Amino acid sequence: MPIVELAEGIGDVGNYSWDASLITINEQLGDSVTFTISQQLSTETPNYWSIHYEGKSEAQDCDAHTDEEATYGSKFEYTAICHSGKATVNVYLRSDGTSADECDTCGAPLDGDLDFVAYYVQIPCEPECIPEEPECYAGIMAMHKDTGGDSMCEYSSQPFTIEELDETGTNNEVRFSFTNNWPTSSNIELSYDRGDGSGQQCQSLNSLSSGDMYPNTLAAACDPETKTADIEVYVSNNIITHSSSSNKCGVGPGSCSFVYKIPCSTDILCDDVRRLEDNIGDKSGGNDNIEQGFMTEEMKAAGELSEDSDDAPYCVHEDYPCNGDEEKMVYICHYSRQKGYQTFCIPEMDSDILQFDGRNHCGKCDGWNGVELTGQII
Repeated sequence: MPIVELAEGIGDVGNYSWDASLITINEQLGDSVTFTISQQLSTETPNYWSIHYEGKSEAQDCDAHTDEEATYGSKFEYTAICHSGKATVNVYLRSDGTSADECDTCGAPLDGDLDFVAYYVQIPCEPECIPEEPECYAGIMAMHKDTGGDSMCEYSSQPFTIEELDETGTNNEVRFSFTNNWPTSSNIELSYDRGDGSGQQCQSLNSLSSGDMYPNTLAAACDPETKTADIEVYVSNNIITHSSSSNKCGVGPGSCSFVYKIPCSTDILCDDVRRLEDNIGDKSGGNDNIEQGFMTEEMKAAGELSEDSDDAPYCVHEDYPCNGDEEKMVYICHYSRQKGYQTFCIPEMDSDILQFDGRNHCGKCDGWNGVELTGQII
């Protein structure tokens, strides 16, 4: 669903709270947008509620509603002109005894006014591009974000790591860990189905410093048909200027939100991802003498592709050479829950899938003891 962005609220916002569901977008034509707005700010009939917008005649219209037209749940449809891809709409509601005949019904309240509130929102005029369901999953997929272009909402890499898939199909859950990959300390709220019959629930991860992992592994229920789990993430702090249009988890101003889809089974993973997991899992068995390594910041940086190397392998033979059964094989450091970090020698063209888990990287694991494994993809 297209997102209506709340720009600002003035007046008695505590008693008349905003919700993005008050506005439904009916049609987006680029230069205009048609929407329906519902009076759900007050269950009691106010003195008036009014909508200010730029109409088709490019005039500023103020449409005030009183009496029956102002009752809870009353709806009206409007078409607003767009500028820079958005239409600005102001919503006013007044219940302080002042009638619509005595005032400017599209005049703003003052900070601290009671029973008088104004909200300023922006409605997108271009249809939202929503990623299609892929035929297979190469990793965790970001489906939607509400950031308003705020740079503090941008992250270095997606925050989830799959810890355990539902291989047998009996648990109907996927276990995952979460890392704050945003640039500063933030309060993190997740909304997902825990599988206890209560549906989507909010879970607070409290305040996480940038780069910190939440100490507990979490589990989300999987859709038995799609074999995926949907998780919404809400990030908030006092540096973010954007306000997420969704307040499902009670997140207020200074927030952004994201929706991710996590695969629950190897059945829906792409063939190259599944083969690497299978081969590394099979061929690492019995090598208990391999020391667990750890990732340094230099190693993480070494695994990043340069901007001009779109067609290059994720790990290049010239940089991480090793000798194996094929030409151009590379060292990689792969993480598993059972074995920790282990060094493998694989064909460089198979190294692209390392990018889907931030704990994997190009090159030997730090602390490697020289015992080399062959995780070759056949």
